[in-house]
Amino acid sequence: MMNYEHLHSTQFPLVVTPTCLRNYGLCPRNCSAGLHCYDGDIQGLLYHLCVDCKIHNLYFYPTSSFALQLPLIAVQELPVKKIILVLSLLEQLKFRLDIKDQHEGRTVFLEACSRLMKRDKQYAAEFPSLVDWFLRSTKFNINEKDNEGWTSLHFIMELKHEEFIIPILKKLLQHGADPSIEDYNGFNPLGYAVYRHELRIIRCLIENIPEFQHGNIIKRAISKAGVFSAKRYYLRSWLQPQLKSIKT
Repeated sequence: MMNYEHLHSTQFPLVVTPTCLRNYGLCPRNCSAGLHCYDGDIQGLLYHLCVDCKIHNLYFYPTSSFALQLPLIAVQELPVKKIILVLSLLEQLKFRLDIKDQHEGRTVFLEACSRLMKRDKQYAAEFPSLVDWFLRSTKFNINEKDNEGWTSLHFIMELKHEEFIIPILKKLLQHGADPSIEDYNGFNPLGYAVYRHELRIIRCLIENIPEFQHGNIIKRAISKAGVFSAKRYYLRSWLQPQLKSIKT
């Protein structure tokens, strides 16, 4: 059986002990560690990780097919602070945080990035702290791609709360995110922004983030704009004075 004794000296007050298990009581038969993980219920999660492994041998091994899903479940709907709490616990229990979703090919971090498209403003405002946590607590490739070739920067281009785009992008770039990486359709993050967003977003990216001012990045993005579009005109006018030798 897994040894949970080390949890007594961590930040988690709800440790698994015989007394704790008796006080918590038995969950309904249709309950599972995944449900508690989704809700951010640390005590319930620990209960199932301990009891289910003894009864069903489901979560005894952190690399089992059941256990691999828990980190991905944790980033679905929880607030950022809860996500960090649950992932910190799973990390201490030797659960893998570098796994990929079987359908989209997304790591736990990329899945958290993809949720920015659907989550509220609070999630977007606190997201830079989640980026810091991943870089501090786990070893992972910030430029990892999913099955569509998207990196973390591509997902930020779909953020519905535009006021948070710049702070999040700056945080990702600070940690080494590469704005020149293209997805499997040939879109770099700026190119995807050109394809999807209004001119004000493009202007904001170009004028506020030096990493997006590189001539080749702009040149590739221009190819995704309509021939007579305002976005194309803006990009060309920005590029030409600096890099006259690049034909667009």
